[in-house]
Amino acid sequence: MIVAIVGAGPLGAALASTLASRGRVRHVRLIDDAEAVAAGKALDVRQATPVLGHDVAIEATADPAAVDGADAIVLADAHGAPATEWAGELGLALLGRLAAVNGRAPIVCAGAQQASLIERAVTELRLPWTRVLGAAAIAFDAAARALVAEEAGTSASAVALSLGGLPPKQLVIGWSASSIDGAPADTRLTPHALSSVSRRIPSAWPPGPFALAIAAGILLEQLDEAGPRFLPAIVAAPGQGHRAALAAVRVVPSGILAAAEPALSPFERIALDNAIAARR
Repeated sequence: MIVAIVGAGPLGAALASTLASRGRVRHVRLIDDAEAVAAGKALDVRQATPVLGHDVAIEATADPAAVDGADAIVLADAHGAPATEWAGELGLALLGRLAAVNGRAPIVCAGAQQASLIERAVTELRLPWTRVLGAAAIAFDAAARALVAEEAGTSASAVALSLGGLPPKQLVIGWSASSIDGAPADTRLTPHALSSVSRRIPSAWPPGPFALAIAAGILLEQLDEAGPRFLPAIVAAPGQGHRAALAAVRVVPSGILAAAEPALSPFERIALDNAIAARR
């Protein structure tokens, strides 16, 4: 798998390092206007790969056309003081150029501030919604499960959450379909505990660069392997009127194969509809 990472800021560099350490891709291209900086970070990662026992090729360039031929494109953060995630008008213009250069690769938005970019790529650039998705949901889901596990006195792997909307302010937690150790969450936690952890979960947003990098790495590996696993993602699916929101997705090398909206009670569904309507 060839991965083109656009942005050599902390997130982009962390993702390059993550991919090299996991050893599941064969080639990483780190792209940033600050080519010397990108080259230095690529060299640092490249020198670490023999220590890790992997053979991942890492190269750097300032040319966005280097996304041509990549199997996946990742929008990360541009180097600078401070480094900034690709978003807003500049991010949209860049995404459009990248999509034109490489017309087939899925585009993974690795940052925590790119939900609007995902939405606009579909509604304004008219890219297929199955091609553009955000990986930050994986890191947020893990952090949310850890908070619930702490409250319940169990492990995060024993928690399954149904999350909808967008964190932090438009987040809807589907407790009615969430479970802890295989049992309904509301039978494992008291109403007070549910209320307490519900207030804490939004504070897990935004995840930091390393958590975001690991999340993007996991999503990229699933794109390459086309496994049966569903992962959390931020998508602009038709079922939500192409408004960016959390969903569970199954991916293949071309992008999203299937997306499942969160399971919610009627009351939670109303809360989700209100959250989406508030963003219009």
